[in-house]
Amino acid sequence: ARDEAMHLFNAPGSSKFLFMLSTRAGGLGINLATADTVILYDSDWNPQADLQAMDRAHRIGQKREVMVYRFMIQGSVEEKIIERAQRKLYLDAAVIQQGRLAENSKALSKEEMLSMIRFGADEVLQLDHAEATEEDLDALLARGEERTATDNARFKSQVNSLANFTLDGQEKSLYDYEDQDWKQRSSSKGPFAVKLKKRTQKRDYDENEYYRNMLNKSSAEGRAARAPKQVQIHDFQFYDTETLPKLRDKEASYLQWKQERMLQRRARGDEDEDEAALRRAASLERVEQLSEEEEAEMAALMEQGFRDWRQKDFKLFVDSCERNGRHNLDAVALPFSLESKYDRPKSAREVSRYASVFFERWHELKNSEAVMRRIEAGEERLRRTDRIVRVLSKKVSLERNPWVALKIEYGPSGRGKHFSEDNDRFLVCMINQLGYGNWDALRDEVRASWLLRFDWFIKTRTAQELQRRVDALAKLI
Repeated sequence: ARDEAMHLFNAPGSSKFLFMLSTRAGGLGINLATADTVILYDSDWNPQADLQAMDRAHRIGQKREVMVYRFMIQGSVEEKIIERAQRKLYLDAAVIQQGRLAENSKALSKEEMLSMIRFGADEVLQLDHAEATEEDLDALLARGEERTATDNARFKSQVNSLANFTLDGQEKSLYDYEDQDWKQRSSSKGPFAVKLKKRTQKRDYDENEYYRNMLNKSSAEGRAARAPKQVQIHDFQFYDTETLPKLRDKEASYLQWKQERMLQRRARGDEDEDEAALRRAASLERVEQLSEEEEAEMAALMEQGFRDWRQKDFKLFVDSCERNGRHNLDAVALPFSLESKYDRPKSAREVSRYASVFFERWHELKNSEAVMRRIEAGEERLRRTDRIVRVLSKKVSLERNPWVALKIEYGPSGRGKHFSEDNDRFLVCMINQLGYGNWDALRDEVRASWLLRFDWFIKTRTAQELQRRVDALAKLI
């Protein structure tokens, strides 16, 4: 759509005499070489944006003189915006473009912005009872040209010296102080009359002491009051889920109030209160606290959970159940007793007690469904392994000499072109002897077998490839 509008405007004899675009039109490929007039009716804070808009008409192929007009309401904030934009352009030409100083853009403060908005407000208020008259267009343009020439001359005079700065709306030199030109005075007197002392760097602080003091600052100096940290409990520890959370919340509220009161007293310089005084103050301010019966009940409930079980324990338990099944508790508890591999050894009795609670309350876990799916999938793999072991054992036991006489019915799909019947017979008999799942041992036996010493295909198979072949044979059997 942009290209189509541009072609319609630039076409010879086009009836489109006006092309409206934003001042942010730079870098979009807009070429308005047939335009001879640019009108800016909304000036930008950044003068480069206005220059980009003007450049849409100053393109290659332009054959006419381009006139640029800028609309501005006198005595309004627009006058300040344009004045600041022009100042940026002259400073850019005098300083930044010469590479002498790095650009340091400073954002307007709230006071400067408010002053610019209020600029000209008095003149607007005075026009409430005045009659509005239309000025002659030529006189208006002439006055605009005169104002532009005056501003340009003023800005040029300000940037003649790179040491000029804006102070209270007036331009003053850095070396002009107390009605004296210190630049001329210093150049006439030569070097400084007073000899400066030699600067020496002395280390009068200790970094370790500084950071130690920063870390040991009292919390009463501004840090928000926080209640003492409570013992964190997890869902896999299977604490009471009804009474215990209420008691812990009640205790946390009282500890928070106690901490805030202590900080307030220390900030005032008062001494800390004893427990009896704190209880009386809590009663007066109606702050609930645990009674002796509730404290005893909470202590008893805390003993009922599995406090010694950490996240690592829970993960190991789930992995062991997935690998051995939930009913084989001796195998499940075995990893917990290996002190060399596990830093928190637990007895089989502890693991059995946790397992009974786990499979009764597993639905209280946050990711209970995912955990149980893992365990059930592992048990399904165990049942499948058990079926394969029984099928292979039965098949081998039917033959007097299975290493030679074992027959495998391959079915319509056939045996395949890679593994021979001798290979399959050896794999079935050897995995029945080693035990299903010992694939690395099966690979080693294949490579060491005297019967297969010239069969390089099977001797170069990996443990995973041998496993897939045995599983395929088990399905056929």
